[in-house]
Amino acid sequence: MTMFSCCQLPLDCTDENGISYHDSSVWQLDSCTSCTCQHSVITCIPLPCPDTSCSHPSTPHGHCCPLCQGCLYLGIEVENGEIFSPNGDPCSSCSCQSGTVFCSVIECSQVDCQHPVVSDGKCCPACAGCEYEGRILSNGESFHKDQCINCVCVHGTVTCQGPEDCPVLKCFDQYLPTGECCARCRNGCEYEGVEFANGDFFTPMSNPCLTCSCTMSIVRCNPMRCPDITCSHPIKLLGACCENCADGCFYDNMDYGIGETWTTLDGCKQCTCIDGNVDCVSQQICQVECQHGVLLPGDCCSQCTDCLYNGKTFSDGSTFVVNGETCTQCSCQSGTVQCTTQTCPHINCLQTHIPEGSCCPVCKDDGCVDNYGRRHENNDEWRHPVDNCVLCRCIGDTINCETEQCQPTCSHGVKKPELCCPVCQGCLYRGVEYLDGDDVNNGNPCSQCTCNSGTVDCIPIICPQVRCHNPTILPNECCPVCHECTYSQSTFQDGETFVDPRNPCLLCTCEAGVVDCNRLDLDCIPECSHPGRMVDVCCPVCDTCEYERRNYANGIAFNPDSGDVCDICFCKDGSVTCQTQVCEQLTCKNAVQKSDECCPVCEVCIADGIEHEEGESWESLADPCAVCTCLNSRTHCRHKECPIMPCKHAARMNSDCCPSCHNCDYDRRLFRNGQIFLDPLNQCQQCLCQDGSVECKHIECPVLNCPNQVTDQGECCPKCSGTDCEYNGHSYYNEETFSNPLDPCEDCLCMLGVVTCVRKSCQPAICPYPVIEDCCQLCDGCTYNGVTYRNGQTFSDFSDRCKDCICQYGHVNCVVTECDVQCSHPVTIDNACCPRCDACFYEGRRLAIGQIFTDPNDQCLICSCDNQYIL
Repeated sequence: MTMFSCCQLPLDCTDENGISYHDSSVWQLDSCTSCTCQHSVITCIPLPCPDTSCSHPSTPHGHCCPLCQGCLYLGIEVENGEIFSPNGDPCSSCSCQSGTVFCSVIECSQVDCQHPVVSDGKCCPACAGCEYEGRILSNGESFHKDQCINCVCVHGTVTCQGPEDCPVLKCFDQYLPTGECCARCRNGCEYEGVEFANGDFFTPMSNPCLTCSCTMSIVRCNPMRCPDITCSHPIKLLGACCENCADGCFYDNMDYGIGETWTTLDGCKQCTCIDGNVDCVSQQICQVECQHGVLLPGDCCSQCTDCLYNGKTFSDGSTFVVNGETCTQCSCQSGTVQCTTQTCPHINCLQTHIPEGSCCPVCKDDGCVDNYGRRHENNDEWRHPVDNCVLCRCIGDTINCETEQCQPTCSHGVKKPELCCPVCQGCLYRGVEYLDGDDVNNGNPCSQCTCNSGTVDCIPIICPQVRCHNPTILPNECCPVCHECTYSQSTFQDGETFVDPRNPCLLCTCEAGVVDCNRLDLDCIPECSHPGRMVDVCCPVCDTCEYERRNYANGIAFNPDSGDVCDICFCKDGSVTCQTQVCEQLTCKNAVQKSDECCPVCEVCIADGIEHEEGESWESLADPCAVCTCLNSRTHCRHKECPIMPCKHAARMNSDCCPSCHNCDYDRRLFRNGQIFLDPLNQCQQCLCQDGSVECKHIECPVLNCPNQVTDQGECCPKCSGTDCEYNGHSYYNEETFSNPLDPCEDCLCMLGVVTCVRKSCQPAICPYPVIEDCCQLCDGCTYNGVTYRNGQTFSDFSDRCKDCICQYGHVNCVVTECDVQCSHPVTIDNACCPRCDACFYEGRRLAIGQIFTDPNDQCLICSCDNQYIL
């Protein structure tokens, strides 16, 4: 056996600095890290730190473990005892106490102004300035809300004043002109996007049956009264409200003139058009009259023998039923149908049936059937299924029922399903059943009830006396207990300590239902001259100032109530200092000094966000047709005058001040130059807008080739009327499409009684020998010499048997067959391309193989056909 030896690998370690360590050695890399060498691998771990007793410990510089000597809060190092606001939130105040951060939210006191402002770096709003509609205003600062309203900030409240000399308007439709402060009455009305002057009368475009007027800028509409119609066939013109009698008559889809006489389509009446009324008289006097007589083709009067009823013909004297209803019997008598309905009597039995050919049901057998459909034999007795106290009996076919009388001996007996009267074994109280001796819940916690032989007996519960001032009664309990205190409309648990909700300087404790309070304000010593009081804080603080019984936020400036309008005071860390305000120099000519303001202000006009000085004129940005002037700090605007246009229907575009002849304004509608449109007042006229004038002419209607024509209401031209079509002996519905029975390659359409046929549309074939399928030429096969071949099929040419052909997508490719004949006298077979050597052909004769014969040219020669050769 050969022995192999292995070299032992080194187990020491070398770090990145080239320092070597023995295996299993331990050393400190720094004051916070411990390293170990294990089998040439260095492993370093941080030294374990002891637990701290604080919630926000920090790690001082040069230390490995966190200590409770400072705080680490939201990633920020805070020194012990330091007070700070986290994340720059001025409404939160935190302090670091031995590694633990304590935070509280600053409660802001209520201010007595409407628009207080919050200064930068402060939490609570103060009345030293105003925050109004996104603006920050200093105390005493004024501004124009618009050109008519002036506002001023005074001690945190913005007050605005508008014009005081505007007249009182009596109109309903008022508007505020651009650049003006007072409303005006609108001179006219706007209706359906169109303006009308006061006193105008008009008909709305949406409803021709209303008559409207514009009075004092109000539109009033009344329904139009239509005159009485004296003709029997009135018509309503397009765009009109009322029907009227036309200069003629309309009958059977035909128009007739006044005095015109005609015969109806069936030839039975002669009619005349008289003042718009159609007067018809019968051409033939009928000898007899009936309601349902059969009218034969070509006759105007019925013979009144057979009857035509519900689309069916019945012979005279016959009886029949209508729609299978056997209870309705009808009879035909001299062309008139009379029907009667049979009434069935009520029967009281379990099973019924209707005999064949009868109308009414009958009982199958005898017995009694109650109102619930259950059958009972004669002399059967049973209790009523709804009331057990009712006992019923079947006598013959009649049911007699009597009520059983109960004599109760207890007040809460139990009702058994099988018995009529309740029993006094247990109690039934408020829907719940109890056994004798059970406690009964009567819903009153101050009484105790028991079930005794069907009667519930109750006795009151006597409560022990409590020693507290504010005892409470728990839900579903009877007697009061002292588990909590009720104080100032609040509830506190026994032993709980709390601050008085109305007085933050009282610290109270709830003990056995009694509240005891101690004062906290005896040790309050502020370090400022005007400390302010905060809500829910006992001692005044120097974070705000209280001056003349008003609270001001720290850093705010304000005007004192007792000083001059130019006096301004400042609140700084709970102390108030005051000084006189200095006014800046103004550059305007008409500066005004107001009584409630310290400094003079410039009076200007503000229009479209731009200030204009007194007397200045400009073109309005909101209305390019108006020129405005600033007079007495108010904006006055007037419209430009427009020239008279030479066209009849001049139109004004939105961006124009005056109308022009570039477009047309026709019937309160705007049309482009060159636009063709239908007259809104008469749809039978076509109009053209040309250089501001509209010209209209009557529409020419197309000529129709159908027999039945009708003009619909509201339409200008007639159209074909009818439903079915008759074509080549077949009937077709209106709008039905079908193949022409005379030519399957035509599609036909029945439309309003007229049949129109067109050839089926086909794509052109791109091959020389297409096949015909569904009336169209396709390249899916070949048609060659009148014969149809499938795609890929091979065949021989009829005209030349030596050609072999193939059909390929409508193309025919043919090749000539080459004959290989190796005999001297081959035989040619009919319809074959090449002669064959399976016989001999000699001197016009066909000879079989092996046949011996005499040469017809030399009788001395004996010949034979041998393997296609003549020997």
